Amino acid sequence: MEGCPELTGAPSTGAVQVHEKEEIKMDKYQKALNRIVKFCGINNGSMLEDDLKTLQELVDKVTPKKPKKIIDDFDDYAYEYYFCPNCENEVNDTYCPSRCPSCGQALKWND
Repeated sequence: MEGCPELTGAPSTGAVQVHEKEEIKMDKYQKALNRIVKFCGINNGSMLEDDLKTLQELVDKVTPKKPKKIIDDFDDYAYEYYFCPNCENEVNDTYCPSRCPSCGQALKWND
Protein backbone atom coordinates (compact mmCIF):
# COMPACT_ATOMS: atom_id res chain seq x y z
CA MET A 1 0.00 0.00 0.00
CA GLU A 2 2.03 2.90 -1.26
CA GLY A 3 -0.58 5.65 -1.52
CA CYS A 4 -1.68 6.13 2.09
CA PRO A 5 1.05 6.78 4.68
CA GLU A 6 -1.51 6.32 7.47
CA LEU A 7 -2.04 2.72 6.34
CA THR A 8 1.60 1.85 5.77
CA GLY A 9 3.07 3.22 8.98
CA ALA A 10 5.04 5.86 7.04
CA PRO A 11 5.29 9.34 8.51
CA SER A 12 1.98 11.10 8.18
CA THR A 13 1.28 14.43 6.55
CA GLY A 14 -1.16 17.21 7.36
CA ALA A 15 -4.05 14.93 6.31
CA VAL A 16 -4.20 13.47 9.81
CA GLN A 17 -4.58 16.93 11.30
CA VAL A 18 -7.49 17.63 8.95
CA HIS A 19 -9.21 14.45 10.13
CA GLU A 20 -8.69 15.44 13.77
CA LYS A 21 -10.21 18.86 13.09
CA GLU A 22 -13.12 17.25 11.24
CA GLU A 23 -13.73 14.89 14.16
CA ILE A 24 -13.78 17.78 16.63
CA LYS A 25 -16.17 19.69 14.37
CA MET A 26 -18.43 16.64 13.96
CA ASP A 27 -18.42 16.14 17.71
CA LYS A 28 -19.70 19.70 18.02
CA TYR A 29 -22.50 19.05 15.50
CA GLN A 30 -23.44 15.75 17.10
CA LYS A 31 -23.65 17.41 20.52
CA ALA A 32 -25.84 20.19 19.11
CA LEU A 33 -28.12 17.65 17.46
CA ASN A 34 -28.32 15.67 20.71
CA ARG A 35 -29.38 18.83 22.59
CA ILE A 36 -32.12 19.50 20.04
CA VAL A 37 -33.36 15.91 20.34
CA LYS A 38 -33.37 16.18 24.12
CA PHE A 39 -35.20 19.51 24.07
CA CYS A 40 -37.76 18.65 21.35
CA GLY A 41 -38.16 14.91 21.82
CA ILE A 42 -37.85 12.45 18.98
CA ASN A 43 -40.69 9.96 19.34
CA ASN A 44 -43.55 12.38 18.91
CA GLY A 45 -44.46 11.43 15.31
CA SER A 46 -44.02 14.96 13.99
CA MET A 47 -42.27 16.34 10.92
CA LEU A 48 -39.57 17.49 13.34
CA GLU A 49 -38.75 13.84 14.00
CA ASP A 50 -38.11 13.30 10.27
CA ASP A 51 -35.94 16.43 10.17
CA LEU A 52 -33.91 15.24 13.15
CA LYS A 53 -33.32 11.87 11.50
CA THR A 54 -32.20 13.65 8.33
CA LEU A 55 -29.78 15.79 10.32
CA GLN A 56 -28.43 12.66 12.04
CA GLU A 57 -27.80 11.08 8.63
CA LEU A 58 -25.88 14.21 7.63
CA VAL A 59 -23.76 14.16 10.79
CA ASP A 60 -23.05 10.44 10.24
CA LYS A 61 -22.05 11.00 6.60
CA VAL A 62 -19.60 13.80 7.36
CA THR A 63 -18.07 11.98 10.32
CA PRO A 64 -14.95 10.24 8.91
CA LYS A 65 -15.14 6.44 8.91
CA LYS A 66 -12.43 3.95 8.11
CA PRO A 67 -12.79 2.17 4.74
CA LYS A 68 -13.36 -1.58 4.89
CA LYS A 69 -10.26 -3.50 3.84
CA ILE A 70 -10.49 -6.79 1.94
CA ILE A 71 -7.39 -8.86 1.17
CA ASP A 72 -7.62 -11.22 -1.80
CA ASP A 73 -4.86 -13.81 -2.17
CA PHE A 74 -4.25 -14.66 -5.82
CA ASP A 75 -1.23 -16.43 -7.31
CA ASP A 76 0.85 -16.02 -4.14
CA TYR A 77 0.19 -12.27 -4.05
CA ALA A 78 -2.16 -10.45 -1.72
CA TYR A 79 -4.27 -7.72 -3.30
CA GLU A 80 -5.79 -5.13 -0.99
CA TYR A 81 -9.12 -3.56 -1.80
CA TYR A 82 -10.89 -0.81 0.14
CA PHE A 83 -14.62 -0.19 0.27
CA CYS A 84 -16.72 2.69 1.53
CA PRO A 85 -18.31 1.83 4.91
CA ASN A 86 -21.51 3.60 3.83
CA CYS A 87 -22.29 2.58 0.21
CA GLU A 88 -19.79 -0.34 -0.03
CA ASN A 89 -18.42 0.82 -3.40
CA GLU A 90 -14.71 0.33 -3.97
CA VAL A 91 -12.53 3.30 -3.04
CA ASN A 92 -9.20 3.81 -4.79
CA ASP A 93 -6.56 4.01 -2.07
CA THR A 94 -3.87 5.41 -4.35
CA TYR A 95 -4.73 8.99 -3.45
CA CYS A 96 -6.49 8.37 -0.11
CA PRO A 97 -9.56 10.47 -0.95
CA SER A 98 -11.10 12.28 1.99
CA ARG A 99 -14.58 11.39 0.69
CA CYS A 100 -16.12 8.44 -1.15
CA PRO A 101 -16.58 9.48 -4.79
CA SER A 102 -19.85 7.54 -4.97
CA CYS A 103 -21.78 8.71 -1.89
CA GLY A 104 -19.70 11.47 -0.28
CA GLN A 105 -19.04 9.59 2.99
CA ALA A 106 -16.07 11.15 4.78
CA LEU A 107 -13.21 8.66 4.96
CA LYS A 108 -10.58 8.23 7.65
CA TRP A 109 -7.47 6.43 6.44
CA ASN A 110 -5.59 6.39 9.74
CA ASP A 111 -6.39 4.59 12.99
